Amino acid sequence: MKKTSFLPLFSFLLIISTITNCAIVKQMLPAVKESKTGVSPLSIEEEVIKNTNVQLEIFSVAGYNEPHTPPLQKPTRRLEDFLLRTHGTIDLNRSLVYKYYNPEFQSTTIQVMVAGIHSGVGTIANLAEAIVLRSPETEVWIWERRSNLLEDRSLFIETLQTKNTSRLLESLEPDTYKPKADIIFTPTTDDISFAGFWGFNVFAGDLFNVINKAKSLEKKVILSGYSLGVMYVTNFLANLFTTDGVAEPGYSLVDGAVLYDGPSQIDAYVTSENKYKKGIYIFPPGNFIHGINELETGKIYPCNTDGTGAIDPFFKIETKAILAAIAPDDIAPIRYTSGFQSFNISNLASALVEVDDNYHPFKLFTATLGRADANHFGVFSKKSVVSITGYSNNKIHIDWIYPEHFPGEEFNDIPQFLYTVSNKTFNSSDWYQPTRILLDLGSIHKNDTSRGWQKSYFSVSENSKINIPMLAIGLTKGLVTHEDLYKNYFTSTAVTDATIIMIDNLMHFDADTISGHKKHPFADVTARWLKKTYN
Repeated sequence: MKKTSFLPLFSFLLIISTITNCAIVKQMLPAVKESKTGVSPLSIEEEVIKNTNVQLEIFSVAGYNEPHTPPLQKPTRRLEDFLLRTHGTIDLNRSLVYKYYNPEFQSTTIQVMVAGIHSGVGTIANLAEAIVLRSPETEVWIWERRSNLLEDRSLFIETLQTKNTSRLLESLEPDTYKPKADIIFTPTTDDISFAGFWGFNVFAGDLFNVINKAKSLEKKVILSGYSLGVMYVTNFLANLFTTDGVAEPGYSLVDGAVLYDGPSQIDAYVTSENKYKKGIYIFPPGNFIHGINELETGKIYPCNTDGTGAIDPFFKIETKAILAAIAPDDIAPIRYTSGFQSFNISNLASALVEVDDNYHPFKLFTATLGRADANHFGVFSKKSVVSITGYSNNKIHIDWIYPEHFPGEEFNDIPQFLYTVSNKTFNSSDWYQPTRILLDLGSIHKNDTSRGWQKSYFSVSENSKINIPMLAIGLTKGLVTHEDLYKNYFTSTAVTDATIIMIDNLMHFDADTISGHKKHPFADVTARWLKKTYN
């Protein structure tokens, strides 16, 4: 059996990064009515916060009726017990909406938000709240995909409710952040074999129902995507949905769209029907994404893990964040390793060093969170990497220095960052992202499947007709580093009302969790655009 690992995800991200950063535009777009390149986040005009009463409501929306999925097929006993215990229903043909709103204002607009690949509500929760703070007439609906319903976060929720980390620490395998066997429910291949059918058409159908629910409230509806969630958005807009013989292009269902630092189109890397059926090896060599022939047999693990259902990377991220949020100054259960040395480290520093841009050569998916209170080798800059070589003077462990000590260099808000990762209401990850969605998105060439073998599987055929107002925000140090990448996309559509803003200095994980005493440029730009375009 071919081995599937988390590496296809990271390879996918690398492919996307490479493709999106190699685009060349031959002409300027008349569609772009405002284009600002390289704006400092500190110079973006801050919107006035009118009212701080932002509330959260969670509700379920019926989804695409995938015939292999419970309740249309009986679940295994293990899965049934888990679903009834956590959700009170076995229905997985549904998704959730996290609605941020201000009850003191009559809303006129609903902005539906889509998170990126392997991402959950937490990655955009702060941005959603920040938009409502600045535009209280707007509701923000974060769409949580059906795959998030498979996660057993009971141990994390208990820890956050009690603020006692003892049971969480006791639940870890020795010298690791991995959960011991049977501590939480982890689905087997038999439990979730139906996820092999959860591809673009299924998720687009779920999102279609969410959009229609928003439309039924007779408000303006804006569709937006963050990171690789942008690919969901642009392909949704170009998709032709047929219901009871009536065909509706996705763009006709909404009044506008916002693209947050994510690729709007890619060159397909699944380049033939044979590869779509049998699977594809991707860079680096040896990494394999299963094709539909195997995914639909129910005999191979259908989610993008190592074939065993391991969720170790996600469990580690969340465990570290919870320990940092509850007991930031306590010594972490595992020493920090740098080169051939290891050091005692606080829970806070242990969590933040995992994602801080100073410590990673591949800076795309990082944040500016400050820096470790330790001795370092190297020079701190946006292009270089430093390594920890020892404790600071008079210290017996590594601690953390907050970003406000480095004005103009470090921008993130640590409490908000931890809040989005360690939250009892939502998750920042998607533990069981179906492999099928990576296969499907990799088969859709520049938002068009109207020609070639793809038209037998997808209905993404209306891209050239898209004509709604659109806002696109990129980060010069993020995933979309040049405005030309968005211009290329707009050139392929009929959009005549487009705005592109490029922001300097922020990393990809900064854009959501800047808040508090700092500016929130994504929210400021969005609120101003909504007011300008729809009021």
